[in-house]
Amino acid sequence: MGRTFDATELGGLAKELAQTIPVRARRNIGRGVKQTADECATITRRFARASAGRWGKDYPPAIRSTRIGPTAFRVSPEGKAANWSFEDGSKNQPAHLDHEQGADQVEGRLPLRAQAAAEDAFVGWD
Repeated sequence: MGRTFDATELGGLAKELAQTIPVRARRNIGRGVKQTADECATITRRFARASAGRWGKDYPPAIRSTRIGPTAFRVSPEGKAANWSFEDGSKNQPAHLDHEQGADQVEGRLPLRAQAAAEDAFVGWD
């Protein structure tokens, strides 16, 4: 006498998990990355206002977070300010390092948000 194991439901669940979890996880992680990038842009603008002074009135508002992939964003100045030398300095000014300071403020948030987002993809599967 033997035992019969019917894995029909498990096969369906495995297929559904393979299709659903990666999509949910990527979407959730993308939200966490966007939130972190937006916070970084806000903090970077604050540093840029302080360091650029009267000469940099157009620079801080040009700093934005821009999606460059499903789970990737870039924080940088856009438009005419994109090629200005505030961040790295020039012969007339020292480097301001506003982006570095902004990134330092938020760097620990992203791994926590990514982990929470990945775990959240499994909510409702128990």
